Amino acid sequence: MLSHIEEGSICYSVQFEVENSAKLHRWHQEQGVKLNEELLNIFKDKVIGFPTLMEVIV
Repeated sequence: MLSHIEEGSICYSVQFEVENSAKLHRWHQEQGVKLNEELLNIFKDKVIGFPTLMEVIV
């Protein structure tokens, strides 16, 4: 992933594969929302989270 990185910042990215979009949607509803809330509770305005659907190109 290419992006602009601000000087002095630390960036992390999490990527995983799922069998289909239905499983991804279910994970996001059941776990992803909770994960985002927990990150916001811990890091306040120093974190941003967003889901992105990507396709593997070989």
